[in-house]
Amino acid sequence: MYQRFKQLYLKFININPEDSDEIRKRKILNILCIGFFIVALVLHIAAIIFIFVGVPYYTLFYASAFFLVFIICIVFLNNKLSQKASSVLLICILTVLFFLTDEPIKVVDGRGLLLFAVPILMASILLSPLWGIIIAIIISIAISIILVILGLFPDLVSTGVLMLIALISYISANSIEKALNNVRKGEKLYQDAYNRANLYKDLFAHDMSNILQNILSYQEFASRYQDIPEKEKEFKEMLSLMNKQIKRGSNLILNIRKLSELEEIQIPLKRIDIKSILKNTVDSIEDIYSEKEIKIELNPIKDPTYIQANELLIDLFQNIISNAILHNKKSSIEMTINLLSIVKDNKSHIKIEFIDNGVGIPDEIKQSIFERSVDRDRSKKGMGLGLSIVKKILSLINGEIWVEDKIPGDHTKGSKFVILIPKSKNLQID
Repeated sequence: MYQRFKQLYLKFININPEDSDEIRKRKILNILCIGFFIVALVLHIAAIIFIFVGVPYYTLFYASAFFLVFIICIVFLNNKLSQKASSVLLICILTVLFFLTDEPIKVVDGRGLLLFAVPILMASILLSPLWGIIIAIIISIAISIILVILGLFPDLVSTGVLMLIALISYISANSIEKALNNVRKGEKLYQDAYNRANLYKDLFAHDMSNILQNILSYQEFASRYQDIPEKEKEFKEMLSLMNKQIKRGSNLILNIRKLSELEEIQIPLKRIDIKSILKNTVDSIEDIYSEKEIKIELNPIKDPTYIQANELLIDLFQNIISNAILHNKKSSIEMTINLLSIVKDNKSHIKIEFIDNGVGIPDEIKQSIFERSVDRDRSKKGMGLGLSIVKKILSLINGEIWVEDKIPGDHTKGSKFVILIPKSKNLQID
């Protein structure tokens, strides 16, 4: 029972800074409705007691009963349909009720004037700060009409008091909104920093642990072979594998540093020829993986291929190509790089296709491979940080990336990574 009540409290009443504006206002309206319901219930019980002892408070009895049903309807409308509609309805009914609480001259003469602060404040909080002023103007007009009907001059003091209340509620509501927005921004910054810390912790705890475990395993085998002449080939192979694992660890640390720097600094953009960057990247990749049988075919275009980017473009291409090589289990690794010029949304773009003959990527992880998350199943072999860095670099130059099947409908035949980058409009060549 307690847990059920706690769940209802957290869902309908408890207000958190991270709640959206609509959810927060919905919860505030729920709280106000609870308060109005309690007041109406007390009045209804009091009316029943008065009637029971012979005092004919039937008007109070029926009015409180109506208001109880009305509040229940407002709560239902608020939580199931529209928060704004339920807020407007409640504010209108309360305003009318306050006009009916006393004789017209007494209502506008000051005794009931402060009651109208309630709908004004409610409008500022539940709708928007400006709505408080609008409600104050409507009430002031209504009061002036009543005074004219009674043969009196409009009361400027009453109007001034209402507008002062509206102005105070406007300033207060605006301040609250700004404070909540600042809290949300702070919460988001904190959450992003927390997620990055967890990401780096996961990388060191998981990836680096695997690297060290591999090095220990290769070292154990190497120690067995080092004193056996006929096992010299195997011994050198173990040393080579250990060296690769050390390079892998070094690259992991380097990538983490790059990713953290991308989060913290803004690297200026300049006009770059993407064709020359691609050619230089392919040449360096072939040197790095010289021990592998790799064939990379680059198909450039004759059109100008200038984009607004920076030196991180080299890291972007290296990560995509290296990722394809590292996850390709075939003895002969093939990749085709197509450079195309296309128009999207009436803007010229450079389209780059990286097509490999690897194991491919299943449809269910085609999106998640660009995100390195601590929630990902650690038993599955991930893509490291490479593609996370690629996506981050592209976001800095308004680029896009996605992955398709080399042969549509059959991911096992290889992958096609597609990058789209807007062409540079600047004619100056850096």
